Amino acid sequence: MVEEEAIEPRYHISMDWYQSAGRSFGVMAESRMCSQCRSRLGSEVESRVPVLDAKGTRVVFETRLVKYGASPIAVIRDCCSKSKGYITANLPLMEIAFRVLLANGNQPMTAEELSQQIEEHVTYAGGSRSVNADALTRVLENDDYYGICEARVP
Repeated sequence: MVEEEAIEPRYHISMDWYQSAGRSFGVMAESRMCSQCRSRLGSEVESRVPVLDAKGTRVVFETRLVKYGASPIAVIRDCCSKSKGYITANLPLMEIAFRVLLANGNQPMTAEELSQQIEEHVTYAGGSRSVNADALTRVLENDDYYGICEARVP
């Protein structure tokens, strides 16, 4: 008999959670943007958008005008997360976890991966913070503000 390996839960920011909680992810994300990006919100910019070709057989990219900030995770990942002060040791643990997930494009992460990223970001910012993955899991499991949930695989 083959034993199944326990799969570690992976956490992400759940857009479904925001919808069911009647909260706005856009507002939460925009408030974590740098001042330069916030000042550009709503302006039109050219962006490459994936679309199906005329035959519907493959994805191609078209350049279209879109509102800046329409994809707040991409804006934060590509710009804001790289600015000084995006993550500091003085921020609450859940705020840092939220910002780390945004900085990583909201890719699902295990508590261990998230813990390591938190330590790296805080160290880079000139601080020091040791985060135990088990303690982080308990905090993540009780989140009712940031929408950080276990990512469910369909």
